[in-house]
Amino acid sequence: MGSDAAALASYDRAILNRFDACRRWLLDRADSPWYPSPRLFRQARLADWSASLEQMTRDLRFARDAN
Repeated sequence: MGSDAAALASYDRAILNRFDACRRWLLDRADSPWYPSPRLFRQARLADWSASLEQMTRDLRFARDAN
């Protein structure tokens, strides 16, 4: 679902499991050459989503405040 929305440039952010990577999202990047619009957030440690969620929350707040 996320890749379909990303292909339509309608999904702005995605949280990815770093330990179950898909080739479309590559590794150690916050973007994808195939899907230019979404910003990617990955978990730093297996089963720990807290840092990714905090980072995405900060990014969303920054985007909201910039508009």
